Amino acid sequence: MIKLQKISITGYKGISERVDIPTDDFNVIVGKNDAGKSTILKALDLFLNNRQYISENLNNQTRQFTQIELFFSPNSTVITIDENSTTTFEQEDIINEDGLIHLIKRWDGTRIGKISPEYFIVRKSFGELDYFSLTEPKLIKLCRDNGLDAEIGLLTNPLNGEEHNNVEKRQRLKEIYTERNFGFEFIEEKLPTSGQTRLKKTELALKICLPRFEYFLADSPLSESDSTIQKYFKDMAFNVIKDEVDTDELEDMVKVKLQTVLNSITGKINSVVPENEQVNAKINFDWSIMSLEKQTT
Repeated sequence: MIKLQKISITGYKGISERVDIPTDDFNVIVGKNDAGKSTILKALDLFLNNRQYISENLNNQTRQFTQIELFFSPNSTVITIDENSTTTFEQEDIINEDGLIHLIKRWDGTRIGKISPEYFIVRKSFGELDYFSLTEPKLIKLCRDNGLDAEIGLLTNPLNGEEHNNVEKRQRLKEIYTERNFGFEFIEEKLPTSGQTRLKKTELALKICLPRFEYFLADSPLSESDSTIQKYFKDMAFNVIKDEVDTDELEDMVKVKLQTVLNSITGKINSVVPENEQVNAKINFDWSIMSLEKQTT
């Protein structure tokens, strides 16, 4: 999985000028009161959990925008952008000049009302010859313009006759561009919020790889009734049950005991109601919520 390497924050709360915070497997943030320790964690929460941004978050002394950037090592993580074809961030050049996945979210703090971020990813681009986001017809044309025998869905290698899918078409173009020393640059590409483009599919593949982040407000009272804490440990418990516990025997035992009790209850009900209002108890069991459903017969 991808691993967080660095956080950069600009124009957020008490941070005006850009601040870079390196990260590792284990991190301790130390500082005086109001030094910005919580700001770092809240910035991560804002970015990763899509918290609602408010204009008061902006450090408006020198800034119009709040910008948070996250840098991840890709670690050859396998992703799927094109249907039925796997690839990696490195193969697709969805990395910056340092070989890191570089994500940017930017909020216009001068706006009024709900403020949604612009979302960008830094990637390698070959300008007018770029192939990353091309539709299949345009990708085929670009392959043919560069001497590659491409057809719909496939590309034929003239040396060995092997056929290649669209992911491999792009890889062959990348090899040719590298051999010919074609120029390239690293660009900030805006990720769309909707649609079915390859860039949108990239955003969806990326979302799956992002780490989970939980922010507990240690400077306010905590209790087991806090919804954030409940959700965190509830999800953890359900995952353990799902992966490590054989629940079939437990479910059967619970169903038998409940059915016995319910049969007794419905028997008493049915003894005093007309035949057309008779009820029958049915048990639906789920580890996250156990419900009893009465059905009219």
